[in-house]
Amino acid sequence: MHIGRPRWKQLILSIVWCTAICLFATSRDKYDNALASDYFAAALVTSVIIYLRLRPSFLDAAWMLGLTAALAAFDYRVLGFEFSRIGVLSLLGCAGLLVFGVRCVWADAADRKLLLPGLLASALFCGSDFFAGPLLNLTTALHPRTLDLYLLYFDGSLGFQPSFLAGELFFRAPWLHSFCMFIYVTLPFSMAVAYGNQLLRNKSFGFPMMASFVITGPIGVLFYNLFPASGPRHVFLSQFPLHPPIAKDFAQILLAPVPVEAYAPRNAIPSLHMAWVILAWWWSRGLSWGPRTIVLVYVIFTAIATIGVGEHYFIDLLVALPFAVMLQAAVTFSARKGVWNKVGPVLLGLAGVLVWFAILGWSPRLAWSSPAVPWLMIGLTLLVYLTAEQRYCRLPEDKPEVSALSATAD
Repeated sequence: MHIGRPRWKQLILSIVWCTAICLFATSRDKYDNALASDYFAAALVTSVIIYLRLRPSFLDAAWMLGLTAALAAFDYRVLGFEFSRIGVLSLLGCAGLLVFGVRCVWADAADRKLLLPGLLASALFCGSDFFAGPLLNLTTALHPRTLDLYLLYFDGSLGFQPSFLAGELFFRAPWLHSFCMFIYVTLPFSMAVAYGNQLLRNKSFGFPMMASFVITGPIGVLFYNLFPASGPRHVFLSQFPLHPPIAKDFAQILLAPVPVEAYAPRNAIPSLHMAWVILAWWWSRGLSWGPRTIVLVYVIFTAIATIGVGEHYFIDLLVALPFAVMLQAAVTFSARKGVWNKVGPVLLGLAGVLVWFAILGWSPRLAWSSPAVPWLMIGLTLLVYLTAEQRYCRLPEDKPEVSALSATAD
């Protein structure tokens, strides 16, 4: 059968795409350094979640499983890679990208307008996670000492240490620890659920939604360098979580940068895990109760997990709110009229993060001036930034568009 020129272009694009994905999936270096990572595996699987939401097809799901089995057989039987369940999950994500890309290449123009943003989002989620490691390693190298004691000091002003309390709860309830760790590691699933469903509902939300998720990582790393901290687990080591500092010790505490192990990332404040799920929750507005419930579960248990595993202090989660407002305001600026309305909410979010950094680093004893002060500061932050997001950071609703893809099954 004769294949016309446009078909040849599609064929060549498909071959190039499949070759690139297969080379990545069968590279020993990439397998050891990326595919065997649970965080990267979760990012890869977003391709499966988003694609099957946009185009729910039993045939394509079968193709993904078959390609996963083929890649696994080649990696483990032929190349001799060490077997890993996380590795298999990553290969499923690679298979999802294979099918996603080929379907996008061969789709008609109307369907490609829906599939292409989904494919781009999946690729960017993976790319953002892939390059996060080198950026965090650079931050760690630049800051051998951290400001963890300042964050611990603020948390202590609340009358207890939330991270130690949650950590002890995990110690006494292993099932809760396991579930929260699953939520913590698979955080990209919440973004994929919000993105896939919202893209299907309103395509005009696609680009700003994707942008908010993608820019969170690199911008967050910049703030990590302004206030480097690693979390109580890396400071207290074996004393976490069963031996929290007691309140009377804070009167004698010497606030100063402390040395932390070189392997510990300086990624405590603001909590990007919390910022991502906050953004996913905001972008899930208007969806049915099913996807909204999934995202809400991620919001609640991510908050518990981040402090319970000892990677964050409570204040890290709070500062994630103005940080998320800043990002949301930046990607929705075109919906607002007037220069101040466009720029003001972004600056307000930035100011919230920087003001908290200034209080924590330069006026830490303010929170200890009265038992009510830290709670008033928390309440004021919630009031200001939840109100700002509601008034300035939402896109107007277009008429919902439902593609034929959503009702198609092979």
